[in-house]
Amino acid sequence: MHLSTSQFLLFGMGSRRRKLVYVKGGHLLDAWTLEVLREWQVETERFEPSEYRVHICDRSGKEIEVFEDEEGVWVKENEHIEPLTLSERVNLPRFDGHPYAAWLRALHGEMLVNITPFGPVPNLWVYPRPWYRDTAMMLMCLAQTGNCTLLRLGLWA
Repeated sequence: MHLSTSQFLLFGMGSRRRKLVYVKGGHLLDAWTLEVLREWQVETERFEPSEYRVHICDRSGKEIEVFEDEEGVWVKENEHIEPLTLSERVNLPRFDGHPYAAWLRALHGEMLVNITPFGPVPNLWVYPRPWYRDTAMMLMCLAQTGNCTLLRLGLWA
């Protein structure tokens, strides 16, 4: 299943990680303020939403990855790895054996990014505060993936 037709990829799972967005063309921004954090002169780029990763090859031939894992968001340039934002551990199940595992991973990551210090929202840019309905649905998913502590750690709880 091919999920790499994205124009952007969000990073910052959980309530305590800085929310970041990588925009096609080599721009890494703060997702709320749109402050430019990094820029690259992109020769090629490949989005991997199900792996929470963007691969970039810049015009000088340097290999760059922006990726998120259980511990935080990272940028890797050649062999140098630097944390961009770190926080509480998140559980990132692989959904192995499911026919739509890649889709489930991508959707799960997006759900985790939409947990803010104010609570879980359906979209970072549209909803400034959580709704009970959305929080309840998100809690059902978090319970299934072992991530309920992400809401307990939020400042709003």
